[in-house]
Amino acid sequence: RRSSDLKDKKFTEAINYYEKALDLRNHNHDVNKPEEINDKEEITGIYSNLGRSYFQQKQPEQAMKFFQKANRTLLSEAKRNELLIAENWIQMGNVRFQQKEYDDARELYNDALKMQRKALQDETHETILQTCHDIALTHLKEGHYEKGLEIMEDVLKNKKEGEQKDLYLVRIYFDIIATYLKLKRGQKVKSHLRVSAQLLDDLKVPDNHPYRKKQMKYEAKLCKTPGMISN
Repeated sequence: RRSSDLKDKKFTEAINYYEKALDLRNHNHDVNKPEEINDKEEITGIYSNLGRSYFQQKQPEQAMKFFQKANRTLLSEAKRNELLIAENWIQMGNVRFQQKEYDDARELYNDALKMQRKALQDETHETILQTCHDIALTHLKEGHYEKGLEIMEDVLKNKKEGEQKDLYLVRIYFDIIATYLKLKRGQKVKSHLRVSAQLLDDLKVPDNHPYRKKQMKYEAKLCKTPGMISN
């Protein structure tokens, strides 16, 4: 509980800081000619940070308001930065996801993915993988398990092609494992758990790390869940 209170305090302080920065910016525009001020990058950052802070405080409508303001500023640029626009759309998608509006979240993620693919042209790039991962999660949340797993397994394949072992790779395995547990596909759970356990060892993840605890939880659930099938 103390940890949660400290986080709440941190994000409240962040909101106060960025609100003051926004007030200063607006005052600057009041006393100077707007055409003489080029602060679009700064104001986009303020809007985005306010959006993230409100999102962490679980105030989705306030978060969306500032992400939309950031979006309007980004789209008004003569030379658009598509990766920044895509990142902002993902943030808006995260808000809709938090509100359990999975169709709207998926639409924003898909639009962002198109921009990312055009800019990066690399299916193994972590930015693209994480957006595909988010899209998969929207399907899983709606109970479309086969579609979600299809996308997630593709994310896993592309991540492994990048040959980088890290905790994000473990997270992909865990999300797949959680879904196979729901579907009671015991053999799939076992094979993925073996790999995730080896990854945690290879990465020298300490025993008190949350991912170690999650690994143990999934292993225990595999043993306790009745009706597990072998495929």
